[in-house]
Amino acid sequence: AVAGNWGWVLLQTVTANNTSVNLDVGSSTLISTTYKRYKILLEDCMCTGGNRNLYIRMFIDSTEKTTEYDYTVRYDSSNGTQAQAESNNNTYIRTTGGAVNNYSGSANTTRFYGLSGEINLFDPAHEHFHFIQGNFTYHSENNMIEQSRWAGGNSRHQSNNGGGSAFGPLTTLRLYWSGSNFFRGTARLYGLTNA
Repeated sequence: AVAGNWGWVLLQTVTANNTSVNLDVGSSTLISTTYKRYKILLEDCMCTGGNRNLYIRMFIDSTEKTTEYDYTVRYDSSNGTQAQAESNNNTYIRTTGGAVNNYSGSANTTRFYGLSGEINLFDPAHEHFHFIQGNFTYHSENNMIEQSRWAGGNSRHQSNNGGGSAFGPLTTLRLYWSGSNFFRGTARLYGLTNA
């Protein structure tokens, strides 16, 4: 038998509306040494313009990191399409494959559910070079169901020269759409007890 208090603890809920440019999750007090494993659950995320990709940036030691990201994203569509995208030197982590059809600005916003899924963080308060990973489901730009599985971080730049600014505790994740504001969406941050 497993003894003790195990499970996910809700730490933060962030809700976006049509004036939200970014969806920032976490802080230096919320993401700490209290837990080694964190998870972010996204629900019904849409943007104000259709056919966009969802990107993520990390805040390292409370400072937004705007360069030197690598990522890989694999996506599968209900029309049989399977593809992959990757980069080893970008300004963001890409999390979606084909663009997301958000249907905002029309009656479809009440008939369609926005992008949903989860993001996993591994010992983010530790001072090292970080990576995150996750999976999302959404309606694609071709009106198909699409699923993405992705991972990203600053792994390629693990050196004191050029990559030193990416070294430190991961305190916040910034989610944003390519060229658009959020229309709606909710992010919930959890920490895992006894991980």
